[in-house]
Amino acid sequence: EKIDMLVRLYHSPRYRTYLLSNTNEIHKETYTRMLRDSFSIPGLEELFEKAYFSHEINMRKPDREIYQYVLEDSRLKPEETLFIDDSLENIESANQMGIQTLHFTNGITFSDLFPEELTAR
Repeated sequence: EKIDMLVRLYHSPRYRTYLLSNTNEIHKETYTRMLRDSFSIPGLEELFEKAYFSHEINMRKPDREIYQYVLEDSRLKPEETLFIDDSLENIESANQMGIQTLHFTNGITFSDLFPEELTAR
């Protein structure tokens, strides 16, 4: 369901999607293999306009500098950007920079967040 929704959001004219991950190189290799084997997707980079991996840019959430870097690099306005994360610490840090935030907790699904994308086809 998550992969399908990410594909729909990526192709939607309404949204621009980005990934900001605190993953490390070993984990990235592991889930890239899983994506390729299970979904024929070469990597998470294929599901987003741009993917930012902490181990590649040498910054980590919740440090403010990583959010500033993404905003500047992708030319995003904080007030027009929605940051979704499961870590309250990351949410609070992004919110302090003026970024719109949503704390992704148990029970919330991507389908709940973007119901219009389920019917758009």
